[in-house]
Amino acid sequence: MSTITISNSHAKIHAGECFSAYVGDSLSNNAYIELAINPSATVAPHLVFLCRSQDVATLTITEGITLTSGGVDFTPVAQNRNSPTTHNLQGIKVGKPSGTPIVHTGGTLIWSETMTVGGHTGAPATSYDHEMILKVNVWTVLRLTSSAGSNPCWMAVHWYT
Repeated sequence: MSTITISNSHAKIHAGECFSAYVGDSLSNNAYIELAINPSATVAPHLVFLCRSQDVATLTITEGITLTSGGVDFTPVAQNRNSPTTHNLQGIKVGKPSGTPIVHTGGTLIWSETMTVGGHTGAPATSYDHEMILKVNVWTVLRLTSSAGSNPCWMAVHWYT
């Protein structure tokens, strides 16, 4: 019998400690979708993200924002659908033009990347080799802004703690 080895992130899925959130919309020029995440005061999530667009779009990640209003509360999806474990974020909100946009101020830009036509950025959902460990108790927002009209855009984050 052979030994099977799995990665730490894969083990976290089996343990029921991995979660996902996503948002998508068809965007006009300069319109955007956002995911705003606020970890707990004590646990820093290990996060990977994946963004796609049909046309040119830019992803920015800003940490330390002040969330003032808007957005829709999002209940994260457990990667292990049989686990009773719940996520440990203080909050996660999604914002999009066809719904309720997130209103926030301030923060520090920590990532900016422009995708070409039919592009994507980030790590595959199955790869935590490119993870970002978020600051505890600090709102971070991922924003995907379209540079073209009628541009289907989609963004997902996956994390474990």
